[in-house]
Amino acid sequence: MRRAASRRANVLFAATCLAAASQRLAAQSNSGAVDLLVPIGARATAMGSAYAAEEGGSAIWYNPAGLGRLSAPELAYDNFKTFFIDAHAGSLIVAAKGVGSIGLSVRYFDFGSTDITDENGQPFGSARTSSLLLGATFATNFGSRVTAGVTYRQYRLTQSCLGICAQRVAETYVANAVDAGVQFRPLTDRPLQFGLALTGIGRDFQVKNQAQADALPARVHLGASYVASLQQGTTPISLRFATEVLATPSLELPELHLGTELAYDAPAGTLSAKAPATSLFARAGYVTQQATGAPSATGPSIGIGIRSGRIQLDYSRIFEQFSSELGRVPTYVSFRVGL
Repeated sequence: MRRAASRRANVLFAATCLAAASQRLAAQSNSGAVDLLVPIGARATAMGSAYAAEEGGSAIWYNPAGLGRLSAPELAYDNFKTFFIDAHAGSLIVAAKGVGSIGLSVRYFDFGSTDITDENGQPFGSARTSSLLLGATFATNFGSRVTAGVTYRQYRLTQSCLGICAQRVAETYVANAVDAGVQFRPLTDRPLQFGLALTGIGRDFQVKNQAQADALPARVHLGASYVASLQQGTTPISLRFATEVLATPSLELPELHLGTELAYDAPAGTLSAKAPATSLFARAGYVTQQATGAPSATGPSIGIGIRSGRIQLDYSRIFEQFSSELGRVPTYVSFRVGL
């Protein structure tokens, strides 16, 4: 009897955790592995996750085509915390001249634990749910205007238990997915770029049996990015604008993402005689999500960053409804280093 109660408690706990984790994307309650939609990276989240047309290492989580023009290897670590998630992510990207870029990524979500009680309310164990996402990416460019990329991901949801229920081995459920994308520059002498990505494509995520299988949260992303120079004299200042619309492949649950980034780029020796080239960033974004009656991702985001030489540190906060109402605003920190 207790073992059966334990099984039911674990499944319910996992469902609760995943539903809560995805409240910033709450309309996806009919999808499996909904935490695949939770954004990663301080720069991206500060800019409203409007990243379909953006380049750089963070694009490994959004549009793999964004790695196509990288010229140097990069190592990154991302961390964020919400009311329900303690998350860690890492990526390693290697640029092979004349071939393209190869990236490896890993993401771990800890949804915490909860007590399991019997029919009398007495605790006899605790359940913990976590998810692990592994990825391999390849991206390349086709001339000066087009880049393309693809990412293969394996998603693993694990439910474990401590206590009497520990007699049962922890259960892990696996799904495989593919992200693919392209980016296009219509004019090579203008800082305007468009991006298109299809993410979360794969077979249904099966937890117990076929009747309980749910479709992965596939999304179509269309975005644009433009950089305007605000340079006055010798002051190197630029302003980046990014926008993205996304929806399911059937064009349901549309969202609008907007982002800006103000950058000050100081050449080497500007801040001090021995200082490396340094860039300072201020960022802001906004997400508008279709109303579903549940707490959503609609709301602003802000962030700052600094890049000195080959090292970059970024910080952001998202003021979405769900976690903010619970008293814990999602906070992101990212550390990147060029190798």
